[in-house]
Amino acid sequence: MIQNEALTIFNFQATAELYSPRTAKVSRPLVYRRFASASAALQFAIEHLASACLIGTYLQVGDERYGSRDIRRLYDWHTQELRPHHVAH
Repeated sequence: MIQNEALTIFNFQATAELYSPRTAKVSRPLVYRRFASASAALQFAIEHLASACLIGTYLQVGDERYGSRDIRRLYDWHTQELRPHHVAH
């Protein structure tokens, strides 16, 4: 599982490959998609794949491979970092 300090150095702009296994409901081989950025791959995985499809899915960024839990954690961290931070006056 990805550690907290790794979240801050993860390259969300690096090219990424997403591999998703076939499901019991849909007879298809392993699904492969290449993305211009890891950020886009994470968004696709969380926002467009069914929850059942996310299990067994992994993200490849360079030589590193991230499983479904890491995908969720990276997505949550990245979207939180993109939200505007309000400063109390």
